[in-house]
Amino acid sequence: MLTATELESMRTAAVDLMPDRADVRRLTSVPDGRGGRTQTYVTAHSQLAARLAPGSSRADAETIIDGRPMVQGAWMVTLPYGSTVQMTDRIIINGLTLEVTSTDYYRSELTCVRVVCKEVQ
Repeated sequence: MLTATELESMRTAAVDLMPDRADVRRLTSVPDGRGGRTQTYVTAHSQLAARLAPGSSRADAETIIDGRPMVQGAWMVTLPYGSTVQMTDRIIINGLTLEVTSTDYYRSELTCVRVVCKEVQ
C-alpha cells in the first residue's frame, strides 16, 4: 500500500507528463428564451492539463477499460487526479470533440483520471 505522500508525489509526476490542454463541457439544461428549457454544453473545466492518445489501433488489439473492450478508433484522455468527468460530458482537446464512453473512477490509488472517448462526428 502506498503512503499518502507517495501517492501525492505520483499524482504530481503524472501531471508533468500531460503536454496537452483540454476543456470538459457538461450537458446542461438552460432556459430557451420562450419559457421552456433546452440542453447545451457549457464549460465545466477549462484548460486542464491532459494527454491524448489513440485507443486500440489494431483490430486484434484489445484493451479492457471499465470491464469492457475498448473499441478500435476510441481515444484515451488522461486528466489530473481529482478532475470530474461525467458520462454525458464532452472533451475538447487538440481540435477534437470527444464524447465520454467510460472512466476509471472505480480503481484504487488513482494517480490520474483516464477517460475513454469516441470522436463526435
